Amino acid sequence: LSFTVRCGSARCSLPRLERNHMVERHFAHIRNAYAAVEDYAPWLERHRASMAQELQAPSTGPRISLVTPVYRTPPDFLEAMLSSVEAQTYVCWELVLVNASPDDEGVASVLAAHPDPRIVVVDHPQNDGIAGNTNVGIAAATGDYVAFLDHDDFLEPYALAAIARAVNDDPAVDLLYC
Repeated sequence: LSFTVRCGSARCSLPRLERNHMVERHFAHIRNAYAAVEDYAPWLERHRASMAQELQAPSTGPRISLVTPVYRTPPDFLEAMLSSVEAQTYVCWELVLVNASPDDEGVASVLAAHPDPRIVVVDHPQNDGIAGNTNVGIAAATGDYVAFLDHDDFLEPYALAAIARAVNDDPAVDLLYC
């Protein structure tokens, strides 16, 4: 048996074994996507000059509320996430942290080291899981748009600028995904 693969208007037939290898390589790439993170900085440096306009933060735009549930987050992860938000080139944001582990000293010390008034900490006395804690954050958000960020993620410095530019270019935008 063979399979037909289309790429644009081109078609080719592949034997089952070759098709299975292609599918396996594709899923291995998806599973290991994080491994490519180290390639991003060199790629960005090579393309920075040609992307200068795309990387520039707009001077006006929507307020973006980033909602992040926090539960016993390792301090180094939380620090990296907070620092990445504070380093955004677009400055019209708020970070709503739903702290479902207010008794965690590591979390408390990291939060105390970031007195930025755009960071709003909502101490939540119980852990309602990621969905419940996220809903608490959504209720506390005051931005024009709500975005979600995990407690162990980080944003590239131009991430929110790209979102603001997309909204500024088309105010009818209701939903963006990146």
